[in-house]
Amino acid sequence: MATKSLKKRVPLIRMYLVEYRNKFNYSQLDVANKINMVHSLYNQIENGKQGHLMNAEKLMALANAFNEDDLRDFDRKV
Repeated sequence: MATKSLKKRVPLIRMYLVEYRNKFNYSQLDVANKINMVHSLYNQIENGKQGHLMNAEKLMALANAFNEDDLRDFDRKV
């Protein structure tokens, strides 16, 4: 019986989210509340364990939370 090779995805910390959060002096909980998301999910997104492909809805919510139009471009660079 052949076994399927499972590729393990390496978490990629989204430092740009950490930098924006620090720029505005927000905690992860503050950002999660601003974008109507539970803290644990936002933590996983910021730490690269979830949301490896950010959808437009989440990305726009983050851009609005940080009041930054250029946030859309960061996920394309990663």
